[in-house]
Amino acid sequence: MIRVGQRDQFYSIAHLKQGEFMSTRQTVYHEKCIQDGFTLIELMVVIAIIGVLMAVAVPQYGNYMDKASLRACEGELASYRSMVLTSHSLTQSAEVEAPVGFKFQACNIEDNRRQPLASAFSNSNDLEGEITTNRPNAGGITIEGGSIKSEK
Repeated sequence: MIRVGQRDQFYSIAHLKQGEFMSTRQTVYHEKCIQDGFTLIELMVVIAIIGVLMAVAVPQYGNYMDKASLRACEGELASYRSMVLTSHSLTQSAEVEAPVGFKFQACNIEDNRRQPLASAFSNSNDLEGEITTNRPNAGGITIEGGSIKSEK
């Protein structure tokens, strides 16, 4: 809506069309606020809100990533266990061999631990030590009786 006014008097266009007072000194104003930016207080409030959200979100995101890393490692170990058991049942050999070509991406497992891990899965034994993930605070995974148990 456009308003026409002189000093403190404002008339709407509808009133002017009805023949109300109008002079050359009157100015046409838009009802839209004439504001060219944000005040400092508004900017500080927005920054404070973003700061509070970040203070809550960053630790929660870290916890989420730790849990996701732990679950990914558990999934890799479950796949490795399936490979070991399938390989062992197909070969029917007395010795259990670690599958060749399996790459651990979420778990930190050295090559020298693959054979004991395969034996633990095949013979339902415990594996000494803890298997860790690529994230240091994610916790660890143990193999107890051939089963995968997460520590966190």
